[in-house]
Amino acid sequence: MKKLKKYLIHLNESWEITHHELYEIETSILSKSNPTIPDEFLDYLVEDLFQASNTSKGLTLDIGWYPESDSNGEYFLKLIKDSDWTNPMVVLHGRNIEKIIEKIDGHI
Repeated sequence: MKKLKKYLIHLNESWEITHHELYEIETSILSKSNPTIPDEFLDYLVEDLFQASNTSKGLTLDIGWYPESDSNGEYFLKLIKDSDWTNPMVVLHGRNIEKIIEKIDGHI
């Protein structure tokens, strides 16, 4: 498995990171124009990549890759209120994690 750096997500002090396995992968590798993601990166593209909670606001931030370890997948970011996973407040998806996180920045 290729050695990568963990992706840095800036959260304010009211958030607690409970799981962090989100790694920096070059956007060119994950581009839709790249038909197949090299195998050495697929182990980093799983459903449970990152989770943080803000208990004072009842929020959970969850990031995963769906379908897991699949070259055709993409990142999904969900912002959950009061543990209501069936009705997320925000759902964003795509191959560029930086752009996804920029869109949610005001909520975290």
